[in-house]
Order: sequence, then C-alpha cells, then structure tokens
Amino acid sequence: MGKPPVFCKSFHFRVASTTASSNYGRTSSHPRYRDGYGWSGWLCVIATVLAPAIAHGQEFRGARLIGFANAQRALATGNDAIYSNPAGLAMGQLYSIESGYIDDFRGSDRRFNGSVVDSQAGPIAAGLAYTYLTQRPQDVDDGNIRIEGHRAELALASRLSDSAALGLSVRYLNLDRVDGDEELDGFGVLNMDAGFQYRVIPNLSIGVVGYNLIKNDRQEMPIQLGGGIGYDAGLFSLEGDVVYDFQSEDLDVSGGLGLVLRDRFPIRGGVSWDQTTEEWRLSVGVGFSTKQLSIDMAYQQALNPKGTGDDRDDRLFAVAVRAIVF
Repeated sequence: MGKPPVFCKSFHFRVASTTASSNYGRTSSHPRYRDGYGWSGWLCVIATVLAPAIAHGQEFRGARLIGFANAQRALATGNDAIYSNPAGLAMGQLYSIESGYIDDFRGSDRRFNGSVVDSQAGPIAAGLAYTYLTQRPQDVDDGNIRIEGHRAELALASRLSDSAALGLSVRYLNLDRVDGDEELDGFGVLNMDAGFQYRVIPNLSIGVVGYNLIKNDRQEMPIQLGGGIGYDAGLFSLEGDVVYDFQSEDLDVSGGLGLVLRDRFPIRGGVSWDQTTEEWRLSVGVGFSTKQLSIDMAYQQALNPKGTGDDRDDRLFAVAVRAIVF
C-alpha cells in the first residue's frame, strides 16, 4: 500500500500505519482511513491500495544504468540519458539505435524497450524511447493479475556552451491492472523531466535533474530531484548520485564505477541504498563494444529484500544491444 491520493486529503484520517510506496518499491508512513465517510472515503481507500501496485513498474533502466546502480546523472550521454538526465544527450555526438530487455527470472517482471538517439545532426539532440511492460503487482504473490502497459518518451537537449547542456523530456505513461482479459484499473498521464549537465573540467562532471515536474495525483509519478558528480577518464569512471523524493521525503543514494579492459570489455559495478525501506541493492554489469556495436548485460540483487512472498522484486537481469550508426 502507499500514500493516499491528493483528493483524499480533505478527509480526516486518524490511524497511522507503515505501508509500501510506489516508484522504487519504498515504504512510507501515512494515516489510514478508519471512520465511515461514505463512498468517497472508500474510494480513497481503494485508490490507496491500488496505486502502489500499478506504480511498481513505471520506470525503465537499461543494462548499463543497472550495472552502475543507476548512478549516471552526471556522465550518461547516449541512450541512457533519456531516462537518467536528458541533458546528457547533447554532450555526446552519435546516432544510435538500442533494444533492451529486463526480466526477474520469475515470469512476473518483463520489460521490452527500444530507443533512438541522434546527437550529431545539429544543435538540438533528440532521443525517442518506448517501453512495454508486464508485471505482477507487489501486493499479489500468485495468480493471473498483472500490470501491463506502455511508456513512451521524447527527450530534447542542447548545449549552452562547450561544457554545459540543458535537456527536457516528455513522457506518457499508460498502465492497466488486469486479471486475464478483465481490466481492473488503469490510467494514462503525461509528465516531464528537466536536467542539466556541466563539465567542470574535462574529466569531472556534475548533473542535476528534476523528475515528474508536472504536479499530478498519481503515486507512480512523484516529484523528485536528483544530482550526481562523476569522473570519467575513458578507461575508468566513477560516479555518486542522490535522489530526493518529495512524496516520501526520503533519499535514494547510489554509486557506481566502471573499467574498460583492452578497449573492448566494460565491467561495471555499483551499490544503492533506499532510505525508506533501508534496502541495499548490489549491481554488476559486463559488456562488449566496438565503434559500431555494443552488447551489455547487468544483474541487480537486493541484499536485504523487504518484500513478502516468493515473488518480491529483489533481483533483475538486463540485456541491451546498441548499434552506433554514426
């Protein structure tokens, strides 16, 4: 369960409880409905129960991002910048096409993704991405209930100078909770992110990004502010990131490092900590790359998972193939 939607704030809630939140599988405390306030009060309760289940899968992170524990807000420049910091699109020069896949090995979390980035054709860099997902909700241990839906986004970025860039992304999210052929709940919502990257010196960068900046009532789209500082020396990179969630009022802290062996074999590793759940996650990744093609794989494991049942989301496997056309 999660925090009640905005429209529930007009009611008097008295009993406090700790419940599961949305975007990153966090938990948060909020007052729970207790007294009888009619159909509208029960509507608040139902929305509070269903929202986090849908929220579980709204995000997408590719194999490289997972390998770095999602700590790439200062250094991401290719297709990953669409999701982490759109400003990074303008800091690279390439035309690339990527396909990605995520699975939890239980048949309850599968995401298919495709993206295209063009940052070499003119002063405006652009990225287009689409994700299809099907997942079992967090509040269901077995059965046929699934969260199914689509995520599409367009990101644009431009350099303010040789060392600084600003980026915006617009995202549309459409998710349904279904039981076989029966639709139980669903929504569609539009939102946007805005980011900034700055190369302090040639190898040192900082990044700042705001997520879901259009205020909305959806639990799966909390307003967040993220920042990172990273060092990239070509064959070695290191970054640390922090994200503040204005909904849960908690932090998500992550760090990642990468090595490139023999100019062809990237190795990545990272760790993240969620303040709300006090859950630690370990990430590792490997890849093979040439000037025209890269193949990346990553694995993430929760070290102290807080979920219940055999189907809790405590691990993810990701693979991605990217072709660099120009």
